[in-house]
Formats: sequence, C-alpha cells, structure tokens
Amino acid sequence: MDFFNIPEPKSFQRIQDEHACTQEQLLNEIKEIQQEQMQLLNKMQSDSKKQSIIEQNRFIVSTVISVSALIAAVVAAVAAIIPLT
Repeated sequence: MDFFNIPEPKSFQRIQDEHACTQEQLLNEIKEIQQEQMQLLNKMQSDSKKQSIIEQNRFIVSTVISVSALIAAVVAAVAAIIPLT
C-alpha cells in the first residue's frame, strides 16, 4: 500500500470557499427567478388592466343599447296610447 498517494483532505477554508460559492450561485439563481416572476406579474397586471377597460367599455355600450331600447319601447307605447284617446 502506497501511503504517499493518499489525497490530502480539503482544508476547512477551502470547504468554506466552495460552500460560499455554491450559496452565491443559488442566490443568483433565486434573484433571476424573482426577476422573471416580477416581469410575469407585471405583464399579468397590464393584461388585467386592459381586460378591465374592455369589459368596462362593453358594459357602457350594453347600457346605452338597453336605455335606447327602453326609450324606443316607451315611445312606441305612447304612440299606441295616443290614437286611443
């Protein structure tokens, strides 16, 4: 058995350096993921605002059409009642 070829164990400082490097890589990955999530959330918020405006406009148009139909019905009813008198 050759005892001169046994690898030297890692020093404590080297282990700490490797661990710090691994932690730094993980933190960088977390930051990248958080940035991607923020971009996605901002896009979702923007899309939601656009959809809300579209729905609001649809509601306004629907209300105007309903009021117009009501006015037409009232005019037709009045027109039908007037000849009876």
